[in-house]
Amino acid sequence: MIAHFIERPKVGGCIECARQGEFNVVKMTQEDRDYFKNGVKTLCGTELVFAIRVIEDKDFIKIVDSKDLEFMKHELGRQAGAIWAKLLRALKKHDFKEAEKILTGGTGE
Repeated sequence: MIAHFIERPKVGGCIECARQGEFNVVKMTQEDRDYFKNGVKTLCGTELVFAIRVIEDKDFIKIVDSKDLEFMKHELGRQAGAIWAKLLRALKKHDFKEAEKILTGGTGE
């Protein structure tokens, strides 16, 4: 999902272009924002950490509009809160399988 926003050279330039200082700032359309918002809701804890690392990359920050970056941070923060709440509920019940599923997306089996 994140690659959808990173690999769009025809719109705003690629990461390599940003490193060389030759890029246009990418602005998200409403369709992009909806796609991102819906996609973030499906992230597990591990994927969320990766997504946060991607949007905090100094080269990524250079090619994304600041308002769009704030939007992405806000949506990822909301998902972080939801994951934290689910994790706390699972741990309170001593349901460690569920806690692992929340963090890894169920891929730990």
